[in-house]
Amino acid sequence: MLSIAERYKKSPEDFIEFSASMNPLEMDLKEVVLNSLDKIRYYPDNNYAMLKSAISSLHAVAKENICVGNGSVEMIRNFSHALLKRGDKILIPQPTFEEYEYNGRIFGAEPIFIEYGKFEELDKILPDIKIFFLCNPNNPTGRLIKKREMKRIMEICIENDCYLFVDEAFIELSSPSESLVKEASCEEKLFVLRSLTKCFSIPGLRVGYGIGDEAIVERIEELRLPWDIGCIEEEVACYLLREGESFLEISRDYIREEREWVEKRLLELGLKPLKSDTNFLMVNVEPFSSKDLSEELIEKGIIVRDCSSFRSLKERYIRVAIRKREDNVRLLDAFKEIMG
Repeated sequence: MLSIAERYKKSPEDFIEFSASMNPLEMDLKEVVLNSLDKIRYYPDNNYAMLKSAISSLHAVAKENICVGNGSVEMIRNFSHALLKRGDKILIPQPTFEEYEYNGRIFGAEPIFIEYGKFEELDKILPDIKIFFLCNPNNPTGRLIKKREMKRIMEICIENDCYLFVDEAFIELSSPSESLVKEASCEEKLFVLRSLTKCFSIPGLRVGYGIGDEAIVERIEELRLPWDIGCIEEEVACYLLREGESFLEISRDYIREEREWVEKRLLELGLKPLKSDTNFLMVNVEPFSSKDLSEELIEKGIIVRDCSSFRSLKERYIRVAIRKREDNVRLLDAFKEIMG
């Protein structure tokens, strides 16, 4: 947002950001932040006992099965660092979040790519794989794999001595009952990643956590940089984990209704949104180029995610977040103007 505003010599307030897929609703955190300001004079507790206790209470898992980090990207980095060595192979369905490939390559792993959702022959692929990275719901498609299928995939991974890394950054805005977070503390080869960024719309406060086998968690915690979550972040995260459940229920209902409304109107414009289970839509914009269309939308004060950087998508798709109705109307009006 800031870089685009600077490039166009405008204020950030001149744009609506549909490229960052955050919860369109927000909790009022001003009082929590203000009440935690006195703590900035002290170093954080590097064991993050208070934060782990809040996570433990929410998910009913032992604190020994919980690791924390400065957002989900650091958790992906630390997990990769803990497990990978040069020459290992990692399996990554495409298209998906690019950080799995990026961090795997940093530690010398070779990525193997398959089409997302084409998991019928995993038993033939996984014997050579060290980690299977799976985003659920998937970014950028928004597809959610149901728990029954996820457990089948998990069992195949266990049979083939392969780690299953499940990124559930968006699941609280989709269907948390489909999560594997409970299973993660019991299965040696399963690790589940969670983030507060998307579901509570706090990208400026970096807090992520993972749940997994005690031995893996211990190794990740050893690799974590000290004091990587600040005092204010920890206070806010604990508050959200304790008090956020009803807010998330309201958010899921709002997102579902608004997503269906936006999807219907995109179809009426001749665009082709993919079915999504979470708070964004990936839209096939052919015959337009995603790059050209994204630039035209910026000219109208609308920032969307050009998906051409995702492996296999080329210049056919954009991703748009589900926002509040008045913002979604402006998005649709901008499409109408461009498409004539």
